[in-house]
Amino acid sequence: MKTETFLRILAGLLCAGNTGAENPLEFREYTQTVRLEFLSPREARQAQLLANPLPRNYKLAVSARWDDSAWEHLRTLEHMKKYGLKGTFYQNNPVWCLRRDPDYLKTLQTGGCSIGLHTVTHPHLPCVDSVSHFREYMRNRIMLEVSGQACINSQVLPFCDWWEPVAHVTGSIGHGMRAAGIISSPDVMMKSEHRPALGHPPRSHAYSRILTPGDREPKLAVFEKQLKSCLADAETLRENPSISMAMHSWHSEEGLKTLDLIFERLARRPDWWYCNQTEYGAYRYEALNCSVRKETQDCAAIFSITRMTPAELGADVPLWFTVSAATPLKAAGGRLHGTLLEVPHDSQREVPRKIGRMMKNGTSSEFPELSLTLASLGAGKWRAVIKNQGWSDLRECEFTFRFPAVWEKAAMRADLPAVKAGSSASVTVVQPSRRPELYFQYGAPYAALQLDFRRNGKQNRLYAEWEEPAPEKLPLPPDDAALICEMPPNADPAGISRPDTVLAKSGLTASRHIRKRKNAGPYSIHPVIDNRKWPRDTAVLAILDFETDSASPLQFRSRSLEAWLKCEIWFNGKKIGPAHSGTVDLQPLSGRNRLVFRTPPNHGIVFTLTGREDSQIKFLKTE
Repeated sequence: MKTETFLRILAGLLCAGNTGAENPLEFREYTQTVRLEFLSPREARQAQLLANPLPRNYKLAVSARWDDSAWEHLRTLEHMKKYGLKGTFYQNNPVWCLRRDPDYLKTLQTGGCSIGLHTVTHPHLPCVDSVSHFREYMRNRIMLEVSGQACINSQVLPFCDWWEPVAHVTGSIGHGMRAAGIISSPDVMMKSEHRPALGHPPRSHAYSRILTPGDREPKLAVFEKQLKSCLADAETLRENPSISMAMHSWHSEEGLKTLDLIFERLARRPDWWYCNQTEYGAYRYEALNCSVRKETQDCAAIFSITRMTPAELGADVPLWFTVSAATPLKAAGGRLHGTLLEVPHDSQREVPRKIGRMMKNGTSSEFPELSLTLASLGAGKWRAVIKNQGWSDLRECEFTFRFPAVWEKAAMRADLPAVKAGSSASVTVVQPSRRPELYFQYGAPYAALQLDFRRNGKQNRLYAEWEEPAPEKLPLPPDDAALICEMPPNADPAGISRPDTVLAKSGLTASRHIRKRKNAGPYSIHPVIDNRKWPRDTAVLAILDFETDSASPLQFRSRSLEAWLKCEIWFNGKKIGPAHSGTVDLQPLSGRNRLVFRTPPNHGIVFTLTGREDSQIKFLKTE
């Protein structure tokens, strides 16, 4: 009897490597029951159920990522289909492609492929304000889910740009991803030592190692070298068992022939899982965060599996387990494949089949009988109101409130069992706290609301948004203060950077091809070139004056100090940097000071100036 008790306790402890997993993003969960029959009660007590890192016994997930709203993606898709490869096409605003073909996004989802997020306007994310980190992804998601009628959980970074050593920036980008429901990124930060700065909790984000043999003219030798390196990196593959081809559909005719050779080498390997990034992200989150509880009944082991809903995950992918320590004879609630157990989602749990949005005029073309609004009640309190003027009840109404990084919680959830036809209902959530740092106060306030519901037995989704004008009474940010101009051929940046130099007499001229980017962050200067014929060797000059009430040393911190970024910086007549550490000390004058940046075209500058706690730094309109 003591032996049986010990075995029962041991089986309970070992029944899953993820027993009691945390579900770090607080996705909605439900429980399924699987009953396995064994030859004897002893085998039933010994049996363990372990979630597999990938479906079946696959060793590697293989996919592809293709960036931007490009018509050429359709050509890339056809080449992928020839070899049974799947991938995800990451879109910005595909308005021109949709005008050319309204089914553009739907076509990209054939052959097992999916669509993903690449932000609406393709900014250098470190250069925009904190609210825009969220808005760029959230509006991108709403736009694409409605246009493509498909759930999205994956992103790739515009310009592969995300890391800045200055305070708050990278963490705000990570918060924006989580707030928008992103759990998958086949991107450059996979092996970066700076990745923790994004703030993603453990087991919450699936990464893929990207293979980049070239866009227009891919090189087979480069691909084979990169693939060999990836497959040899066992430690990385244990954490993120995925590779992804990348990244633009710019191939020439000769390039497409090489692409076929690359696809041929990737295809048809029996121990590789060919998936899109939406499926990969959904499976990995669930496999790492599901939990299993067990009880026995004679020769049967009854496993209760707590897992995430497909609507939260963004894809309906069966979960696979290995049955160990005993051999099952048959299963109820799952499908046996030898000692492998496949558990599809409950038939009543599915991804939305119809997705709509509320427009600014208060109507939805997808759900004209519904009205959904989001309102801020002040003091961190938010209210959602749903009005159902249709003939059918709304069931299992799940409200997900989504917020930028100024708020503590990226997402908050509240549910209602039903909203009767001809009635209305509301739910309210309260944010625990608001971040006080000045960095988070810039940008036009924005939040979004997602309502998932069942109607007439089908799953649906409706979005609403809330926004206000940007606050006016904030200190002048660098981008508004700086003078931006074309770099003259014989300019003297050191002389220009002296505070007593009169800029009007320095031969500097503004160019009509240079503008300042909208929504620049409070640490940023981001000139944008509007002319594609702008000479590559013509730099941009950004001049920024500031004053301080103390001559105490300042710390200047910026990735732009790193030599490879080719940004030159002068301060009060002297050149500073380069500095691999991204930090230099400056000795300011009490009063007016001047920074001058010489940057390549379309290069954003992100920096902080900090001094003693009692030091006051004020940026001045530079003219």
